[in-house]
Amino acid sequence: MPQIEEVVGETLPHNARFPSWWRNDERKMHSRAWLTAGWNVGQMAGDRAEVEFVRVKA
Repeated sequence: MPQIEEVVGETLPHNARFPSWWRNDERKMHSRAWLTAGWNVGQMAGDRAEVEFVRVKA
């Protein structure tokens, strides 16, 4: 997740270390941001601090 922090220029919240934070849930503002931009989280490997984003097909 360090790469995400570099891109956004901010430190992610502590909760971002847990898979539940990365759910594709339109009710959560942070999740709505990537959903609106046309991305879904495909999977998250918390032990390696990796998140996979998948482009949503139009």
